[in-house]
Amino acid sequence: MTVGPESASSTPGPACYGRGGEHPTVTDADLILGFLNADFFLGGSMSLNKEAAITAMKNKIADPLGITVEAAAWGIHRIVNENMANAARVHIIEKGLDPRFFSMLAFGGAGPVHAFHVARLMNAPQLIIPAGAGVLSALGFLVSPVAKEEIFSYISVLENLDWQRVNKMISTLTQKGKQFVMNAGIDPKDIQVNVTCDMRYAGQGHDIHVKMPNGILGKASMDEIIGNFKKEYSTRYGRIIEGIPVEAITWRILVKGPSPRFIPKQAGIESGATALKGSRNVFWGQDFVNTPVYERYAITTDMALKGPCIIEEYESTTVVGQNAIVRVDEFKNIIIEMEY
Repeated sequence: MTVGPESASSTPGPACYGRGGEHPTVTDADLILGFLNADFFLGGSMSLNKEAAITAMKNKIADPLGITVEAAAWGIHRIVNENMANAARVHIIEKGLDPRFFSMLAFGGAGPVHAFHVARLMNAPQLIIPAGAGVLSALGFLVSPVAKEEIFSYISVLENLDWQRVNKMISTLTQKGKQFVMNAGIDPKDIQVNVTCDMRYAGQGHDIHVKMPNGILGKASMDEIIGNFKKEYSTRYGRIIEGIPVEAITWRILVKGPSPRFIPKQAGIESGATALKGSRNVFWGQDFVNTPVYERYAITTDMALKGPCIIEEYESTTVVGQNAIVRVDEFKNIIIEMEY
C-alpha cells in the first residue's frame, strides 16, 4: 500500500466529497477513523459522505488486501505520518540537530490531524497548534510587511573581493528597493534594509545565508563577516573548518516596511458554552474508542485536557492521542505536552 505522490486534488477530490472520486484518499481515511466530523468539515459549511469513503476504501484497498476497512484506513494514516516524519527527520538531521530537543509546530487544514502521530514518531517533546492553523498561510500574507528583495551575484573569496563594486551594487539596489516600498505608501523613516550574502567554504556546493554588518563594507568588515559565517556554519553543521577561505556567492538586499498591526479576534462563542461538545468513536489502532470532542474556541487557559481527544475548529481538527496533556496559552495556541 502506498500513499501519493499523486493527488485527487479538489476535483474530483476524495470519495467523501461526493464529486465523483472513486479512489480513497488520506481525507477518506481520516473520516473513516473518526478523526474528522462529517457534519463539521470547514466549520459545518461542507458535509462529508462517510459511506462513500467506506465504499471506496473497501473496493480499492480493503477487499483486494483481505483486510478490514478500518485496518486499511489506519494503514493509510500510518504511512502518510511516517512519510512526513521521515522527511522532517532528514531535514533536521542534515542541519546536525536532534528533533527530541525541539517543539513541533503544525499548520494547514490537515496538519493538526496528523501532527500528533508525526511528533510521536520523531520523539518531539511538545506540539504547538497556533491559532488559525488551518489558514496560516493566508494569515501570514496579511501580517507580512511590504518588501522587495534585490539580488546580485558576485563570486569571489573574501580576500579578493572588490569592495567598491559590492558597495556600489548594494547602494543601487537599496535605492531601487526603497522606491518600490515607498510607492506602496510606506513612510521612508519606517523602512528597514537588511543585507545578507550566500557564502560557503571555497569548493563546497552548499551556501548558507550570512548577515552583513551595517554601513559601508570593506576589509575592516572582514573579521565580523567571517565571524558571522562561522557562527552560522557551526549552528548548522556543528563544526567549522580551518584553513579554507570563505567565498561569497550571492548578495541579497531586503528592503521592507513595518509589519501591519494585527490582533486576532476570538471566534464568537455563546456565553456559558462548555468546551466539551460531545464524543464519538475514534479508531486508535486496535479498536474504536469513545473519545471526547472539544470546541477549541471554548477551551480556557486554566483547563488541562488529557488525550486521547479531538479538538474541532472552523479551519482544522486537532487529533490528540494517548499520554498527552493539552493546554491553551494566552495567545490561544494549543500546547500539547507529549509524555513518553
